[in-house]
Amino acid sequence: MAYAAVGMGMSWLMNFKVKEFGNKSATDLAKDGLKGATDAIGGGLKTVGGWFN
Repeated sequence: MAYAAVGMGMSWLMNFKVKEFGNKSATDLAKDGLKGATDAIGGGLKTVGGWFN
């Protein structure tokens, strides 16, 4: 039962909006970072693909 309480607390903390982070949560910041990384990789792949046209 204690593990469930810890899990619920961690979930709440990860989704807690922080004013200093632009009213974003740790989850929001991680999603933004991942989106930026995947966009950069996709752009790089398009560039490399253009070399073979």
